[in-house]
Amino acid sequence: MNKTIRYDCYYVNELNHKDRVQVEFYIAHDKIISAKLPEKKTYKSGFIESQFAYLRVYSFEDLFARKIVACLNRIEGKDIYDLVYCFERNFDKNIVEQEIGKTGHIYGLNDNPDEIIANLIQKLNSIENQHYIGTSTNHFIPRNLRPDWKMMIVSLVDKLKLHFQK
Repeated sequence: MNKTIRYDCYYVNELNHKDRVQVEFYIAHDKIISAKLPEKKTYKSGFIESQFAYLRVYSFEDLFARKIVACLNRIEGKDIYDLVYCFERNFDKNIVEQEIGKTGHIYGLNDNPDEIIANLIQKLNSIENQHYIGTSTNHFIPRNLRPDWKMMIVSLVDKLKLHFQK
């Protein structure tokens, strides 16, 4: 896919069920766009307590900022869905704003987080076809957990205004 490499990793889990994880790498930039290198952390499975992995991961604030910029560049349900739930976590607003500026600059936007947020709000408010967002995303979400996309977009705009607009 364009500048993205996707791997489907198939395995048999501890419960002897076949499973799959999709991993995507965006390879357009060879620059590190975070103030900090990814940290090494140990992660445990939420499903199987005995399984863990030692991975390099970006901070939550960096991932949050990247998702904001991604949503500005492409309005997809996965980005809207992720962003709405990002606001339910504890995060350092100042770090998110710094990372928005750095990420925006790398992706050819300006480096002003206030303008990036304002542009995202404007773009979200101009979405006319929420049905498309649902049809492009719903197959990833169990039927009983699928959101009302119009309300999800309104909720995201409200959260962006509350947390980031001055």
